[in-house]
Amino acid sequence: MNKIIWKSILATLVATLLLCGAAVFACVCFFPPTVMELSYNVGWDRTAMRYAEKSYERFGESYYAAFAMEIAVSEGMDEETEKYAAALVDCKDFNEFCLNGGISGEGFGTYRQYAYSTLCLAKYRLGKGEEAVEIAAESLNGKFPPNNSLAAVYLYALKDGETGVAEKAKEKLSAIDETNLSEADRTYLSNIKNLAAAEG
Repeated sequence: MNKIIWKSILATLVATLLLCGAAVFACVCFFPPTVMELSYNVGWDRTAMRYAEKSYERFGESYYAAFAMEIAVSEGMDEETEKYAAALVDCKDFNEFCLNGGISGEGFGTYRQYAYSTLCLAKYRLGKGEEAVEIAAESLNGKFPPNNSLAAVYLYALKDGETGVAEKAKEKLSAIDETNLSEADRTYLSNIKNLAAAEG
């Protein structure tokens, strides 16, 4: 009689473990956003980052690329930051994502420039300064908002004594057409140019 009871208990335990294993496997394979959120909530940031990447690969949404990018930034992982930031700005819903405030609820221009600054500064730190300048200049779309990516790369290059990158950024600054800039953008550009002149 005892053997039958123990066999029943053992069978129940095995079945429960198999069911739990199947549930975990299903989540990992078919619901990466769920694993991403669970991992992040228990402090497994790098695991969350990997599942954010899997979620992005599956659904192609900006949110998941941004989620992975934010973790990479906080972990100081420049290669991953570059990878996820590049994926983010290439997302087809990137502009809409920015209009909705991005991952942090900021305004369109603010989050857009934050994403591009994150991408360009990661490239800069990885020794791709000239590429960073090109992407930063293209991202401006005829504007020059405060804290934009071109200004960020230029200021970092000045601080680090990276004269080649700084010169390339200065050329891009000089080529900006001020005609259609807002007053705030024009003032910010003037301040950056004055800094460039002061640095020689």
